[in-house]
Amino acid sequence: MTSNMDEKTETLVFTRKDTNIAKGLFIIMMLIHHLFYDYETFGNFQVSFFLLSPHQVVVLAQYFKLCIAGFSLLTFYGLTRKYMQTPRTCYTRQVIPITIKRYLTLVLSFLMVYILSVLTAIIMKEDLASLYSNGEKSWLGYGIIDAFGMADFFHTPTLNVTWWYMSFAIAIIFLFPLFYKLYDKCGAVLVAIAAILPGALNMESTYYGMCTFSMVLGIFAARVDLFSRLRAFGRGNLWVKFWKAVWCAILVAVSFQLLFYSVSASWYFGIAAISWTFISFEFISPIRGIREVFAFIGKHSMNIFLTHTFLYYYYAKDFIYSFGNGILIVIVLLVCSLLIALAIEGIKKIIHFQAIVEWAVRQIFRLYAPTCPTGWK
Repeated sequence: MTSNMDEKTETLVFTRKDTNIAKGLFIIMMLIHHLFYDYETFGNFQVSFFLLSPHQVVVLAQYFKLCIAGFSLLTFYGLTRKYMQTPRTCYTRQVIPITIKRYLTLVLSFLMVYILSVLTAIIMKEDLASLYSNGEKSWLGYGIIDAFGMADFFHTPTLNVTWWYMSFAIAIIFLFPLFYKLYDKCGAVLVAIAAILPGALNMESTYYGMCTFSMVLGIFAARVDLFSRLRAFGRGNLWVKFWKAVWCAILVAVSFQLLFYSVSASWYFGIAAISWTFISFEFISPIRGIREVFAFIGKHSMNIFLTHTFLYYYYAKDFIYSFGNGILIVIVLLVCSLLIALAIEGIKKIIHFQAIVEWAVRQIFRLYAPTCPTGWK
């Protein structure tokens, strides 16, 4: 009896596994977005889409750009939940080592993939010196900038066109403490400010402006335990479940219209990100088997993101699009990217990569010598 009660209670909590399930959904959206974003990408191949026309698929793929906002929301949600474990009296003392820990974990993981990508490029006879050259400037410097995920910051050459996101991911890690502190000061009012300010200041031409609303929604959702409360509401009542599905469909439709009527890019991102995250939690997480598949994909979503472009864009485009069916093309790219992701994780285990990261983090924590109780070490 106790075991059953514990299981029911646990399913109401938005756990790390639920985060991975949502990441799995968003990474599949990203693959669709990149594969079919415009006709130039797949127009030279005979591709069928079952019940949808190519134009409808292109529109859907453009809508799935929301995956960026989804990952931003989940990042800020997860960081907020961790910061909430830190006593307020220790917050200032902990903020620097906590941020650097997240930064080191991200950058060292990317550096690992970058090195493997350079080796692959050499095998494929890529001219790296030419790629990283700009007039008479040294190519080595650009390579180092790219290796640490900073190419988009400095607008320098990159080995992979989709790695621009690394600069964005690094930036939001360092932006988070500021947003978190602002939420402490302003509360839910910050959500309204984040919804209005990017558009008012013409910041929506950049991903930072477009994702500000999504980021703050991530903090808000964590602080008020939004997803768990919504899932608990009317639990077990099929009529309530039906109306939840209706409202999710309405919010998705609203976000879709916001994108194509150019009302507000940040509203489209924010509404879409929080809607699809809840859809994942409410309608995918409860389904055994399917939730495990999405969680597995989400667990490896970072490596899938970092490597999939080499397959569909650089080295294996003809192979990926040769399958002729849109759904099959997405599955093939997902499976191939997932296999590469698993191989990368295997290499990490061989070289004890996690021990290297933990050693680097320990040095940072030793510098700041935090004395407050925390679960971060």
